[in-house]
Amino acid sequence: MLRILHKLLIILVLILYVYNVQCSFLPVAPKTLLSVLGLFLFIVANNKKNKRHFEHYFRIFVLSIVLCCWGLFSMIINSSNEFLYLAYIKYFLLWFFACYFIWFISRKQINSFSVLSNYISIAICLESLIAIAMKFIPAFAGFINSITEINVANSIANAANIGAEDLLDYKRVVGLGNAYYFGVAPSCALGLLCSVYSAEKANCVPKSIIYYICFFIIGVVSFLTARVTLLLVAVSILLIVYWKRKTAIFKVVFVIGALYCIFKVSLPYIESILPDNMFSWAFQFLIEKQEGGSMSTGSLATVLGWLSDTNFTLKSFLIGDARYQVGEFYYMNVDVGFFRQIFYSGIIGLGIIIYYNYFIAKNIVKFNNDKKIFDFMVAFILCYLLLMVKGDTNFVDLFLLLLVFSDYGEFDKNNYSISY
Repeated sequence: MLRILHKLLIILVLILYVYNVQCSFLPVAPKTLLSVLGLFLFIVANNKKNKRHFEHYFRIFVLSIVLCCWGLFSMIINSSNEFLYLAYIKYFLLWFFACYFIWFISRKQINSFSVLSNYISIAICLESLIAIAMKFIPAFAGFINSITEINVANSIANAANIGAEDLLDYKRVVGLGNAYYFGVAPSCALGLLCSVYSAEKANCVPKSIIYYICFFIIGVVSFLTARVTLLLVAVSILLIVYWKRKTAIFKVVFVIGALYCIFKVSLPYIESILPDNMFSWAFQFLIEKQEGGSMSTGSLATVLGWLSDTNFTLKSFLIGDARYQVGEFYYMNVDVGFFRQIFYSGIIGLGIIIYYNYFIAKNIVKFNNDKKIFDFMVAFILCYLLLMVKGDTNFVDLFLLLLVFSDYGEFDKNNYSISY
């Protein structure tokens, strides 16, 4: 019984961390509370092993300082007061100690990347099920709304809490914490790739099927939250095809084709069970195609317009304008993540940010002895880069979660049994 409760605690803590859930009955955010507890445990467990491991994070911390200094330089040159990059230092410390706490309480359960992937897959799948239940079960949505803050960004400058009754009429699925709109994309990428990895590493067919079911649930619910997550589903499927290319490629292609045919046949049934506004929004690209238009959405057209029409001065391109947000929208009315970072700190600042993410990802691979982790991280980085075309996003907290477990758990020395 205690073992089961321990596993449930790990899953709960992972949900609180990954989704940054805000609990109405706590004076501080749970993610911050995890950081404080992690700092306490880190100090109490102050030993040579801790010091040796912490040295691995010094370069990451230095990179966050370099980014902060570059942002400060751009601010001074442009006489701006938007100190955007200070958050990289603050959040690095908060997220590191939060991850340390999660690792510390689960170190006897999670002894390999495979087991970590199992827990993450189940945690993100569970949140997806909670989100879809909130959409269609008012009483459950009311209960969740009474203990957490459900936020929907009506504008960039104003995020308004919404009640349980509003979820029923809302065209998107709204989940816990940051699982709304574009904010669901990072957790979706992590959940999809972990599900694929867990299915690949499973030692029997039933376990593999369980994680493919997790993959399906995460993909569907994330799509009903933000359509851009279809790109992440595509990346994950490509990873499956790559891993199966020598053993079961024809089976994979057959299954993908069969699923597509099932989707086409079941589309009228999907239309009958989804609210009209949700179906019209989610499948706008198909509706437009059936009506003789192009297979696109208004959102895609807007992004393509930004990509083709946005111009930079030489100074803006090199060092930025140190402007990120103006009023209720982003500087220069552009929402493309790459462009928003260039407008703030130039191509140099953007390069530091990308290298910052790459450096953490490279060390995750370093601390694992499974070659498939390299493929996993390449796919994860690709998801990050694709999402940066749509909007500004941050994967650092998720990268740190994988890094701390891989490093402190010494996964490179452990076998890859997936006992769960």
